[in-house]
Amino acid sequence: MMEIVRNIDIGFALNYIGIPVLLGFGIVSGRKSKNHIRLATTNAFKSMFYFYCAVANIFNYINNSWEFRHVAGLTIALAIIEGFNGMFDCVEEFRKDAIEKLNIKE
Repeated sequence: MMEIVRNIDIGFALNYIGIPVLLGFGIVSGRKSKNHIRLATTNAFKSMFYFYCAVANIFNYINNSWEFRHVAGLTIALAIIEGFNGMFDCVEEFRKDAIEKLNIKE
């Protein structure tokens, strides 16, 4: 277990784990509070992150410095962001279903 922790550098952890967690949290909190400015800002950062990952991976491929860790990092990042979105959508749909079944007016 300690060997895995030693092999992860700070840049990797921030870029492929920290940023997606923050983006996922921003999307969830923006949707929850119906704050359109927060959602727009978070979606803008999310799209910039996707473009950065795409350009970085293409650049690494062209320069023959392609590394497995960048592909794995991109996969982890996408999974975190989409995991946040999926769970929020799930909770929202369950909430809407409960409101519909109990005839509660919002």
